[in-house]
Order: sequence, then structure tokens, then C-alpha cells
Amino acid sequence: MKVLLDKKIPYSDLFAESLKLDIDVFSDESFDISNVIEDSIVIVRSTYKTHGRDVSNNVKLLCSVSTGEDHIDKESLIAKGIPVKFSTGANAVAVKEYFLSSLAFLIKDQQFDVNGDRILIIGAGNIGSAIAKTLAEFKIDFDTFDPFVGGTINEIKNLHKYKLITAHVPLTRNGKYPTYNMLNDLIFSQVLKDTIIINTARGGILNEIEALNYQDIKFISDVFINEPNLNKDFHRHNFLATPHIAGHSQFARFKMTKMAFDHVADFLGLEAKVKEGLPSQTIEFCSDRDCYDMKKYKLPVNLLLLAYDPRKNQFACEDFLNMRNEFNSRFGYDQTNIVGCSDKIMSEQLENLGFKL
Repeated sequence: MKVLLDKKIPYSDLFAESLKLDIDVFSDESFDISNVIEDSIVIVRSTYKTHGRDVSNNVKLLCSVSTGEDHIDKESLIAKGIPVKFSTGANAVAVKEYFLSSLAFLIKDQQFDVNGDRILIIGAGNIGSAIAKTLAEFKIDFDTFDPFVGGTINEIKNLHKYKLITAHVPLTRNGKYPTYNMLNDLIFSQVLKDTIIINTARGGILNEIEALNYQDIKFISDVFINEPNLNKDFHRHNFLATPHIAGHSQFARFKMTKMAFDHVADFLGLEAKVKEGLPSQTIEFCSDRDCYDMKKYKLPVNLLLLAYDPRKNQFACEDFLNMRNEFNSRFGYDQTNIVGCSDKIMSEQLENLGFKL
């Protein structure tokens, strides 16, 4: 069976070679899924939308190398009997690391006080629960809200209590708890001056037009409405904007591709055996710096930023698509070796953050 593969999916050659697949690559800008003329498995990224397309019946399996699902018209595919698979949860660690490195520079720049400020996590799934676990381990105050799995609070209120709000939810428009435009005037009008709102979930959960009315809120956005054609005013309005790469460490992208090819292998009754073989980086532990940071900030903020600093991924609005497509240089904490740390407690804390020692 033919496999049609988006050429921008990283590490796909490793898995294709292992499975000995008959692969044709395509560019998602020109690929027309309605014109697939032979039995095929199609592997796409989150940049390819199937809504409004008459997906060919020759597509026998559709895999998306993404955790988000809103770009795929699942109802239409189900009606046609076409199974669809996602790389669910594969990038959760990378998004958590993006949040922690963002928190690190906010702490270092005195935008967030770990000894007095509180965080609200909206959504306690793979990502939100991982962030909550880390914050609890490092004794940073937070609440979680999730009407499906439960949280520390049952409703979003008393927003003046929170200096930082971070959202980790899917984009949904229906049901009892739709997330479309959930971050809106009602939320913005209740928070205090200099509150930070981080959105690494989906552009559609935050009302960008209403956000423009609030000059005293610091927005950190990795996702946007109508990507790649961004609202330039909202892009400029952000305290920090990155091009939809919060979940894109090299390790996370490898895991996402692996999960997609695992779905392909299961469908074909094959087994893929691929060693990771990813590059790594080494950071020298500095006792004076890192132990001081832990004592003062509860986190090794300088070390976190040496591992990954999201401020380096800021972009010009017109460069969004190119930067996102070409982005594959970020090391995950799990690709980062910390050397020279002899303190047992500190070593355990670094390992809890995901570093290698």
C-alpha cells in the first residue's frame, strides 16, 4: 500500500526505512487529498486541514503528526469509514518545558514572584497535569480547573488571585464546556494589572480582538487564529510571541513522528524498530548560580534558560510559516546533560525537571 507523506515531517526517513514502505512525499500547500487515486495511507501535519475537502475513498488511514485534532474533520472521515489517528500526548513534555522556561524568564525579570504570586492552570490533561505536578514538587502555588477530570477549583472566578494564567485545552465549539473564545472579555476584565496569560493550546480559545483592548495584560502566545495569516495587531500586542513551536523540541517531534508510524505499522501488521539517536547538549552545573537560584526562586531559572529560552524564538509576523516549518533546532530538557552537580538533593530536583545527569 502506498504511503503519502508530508515532506516536512522530521525523522520520517528513519521509520520509512525500518518499515520498508512505498512512500511518496508531498507539500501540504499543494496536496489535494480528494485526488488520491490508489489505496493509500496519508500522513499529514497540523497545518493540513481536511474541512471542506472531499477526502478520497482510496485513503485507507489518515494519520496526523499532531496532538491537536481541530484541523481534521473527524465526522466526515468516520462517515466514510476512514480511520484517523493522532500523536496524542507525544509533545506534552515539550509544552511543559516551554512553560517552565517562560516561567523562568518571568521570575528572573521580576514579572512573577514565586513567594507571593499564584498560577491558574486551565485544563488538567496530559500537559496541564504535568505542569501541576512540577509546580507542586517545587512548592510554587497554583490552582487547576478542569470540568472533565476535576481540579483544585470548580469554577473560574476570583481571578485577581492569579498573576499567571496558562491554558492547556483542546479547541471545541460544542458541548457543555466549549473552549472557543473561552479567554475573553469576561476573563480579561477580572484580572489585575500585569497579569500574564499564556496560550500554547489553540488560537481559537483566546479572543484576539477583545484582547487588544487590554494594554495591562501580558500575553504570551504560541498559537493564533487563522494561522499562518495572523492578525498583525494581536501579534504586536503580545509580550512574547512564538510561531507555534511550544511542543516542538527535537525529542517531542521524534516521539510524534514515531507515534504516527506506530499507527501505520499497526494498521499494516508490521513492527517498527528505530533507535532515537538524537543529538544532545551539555550544560555545566554552577553551584553558586544554580543553588542560589533554587534558594531564591525555587527553580534553577538560569539553568532552565540555558537549556531553552523561548524569547529566542520570537518572530516577525510575515515569517511565521517559514519559521514554523523549518524549526527543529530546540533541545528538550531530556536531551540536556547537566555535568558537575555533586549535590544529591539538587541532582534529584534536576532529574525531576527532566534533565540527564
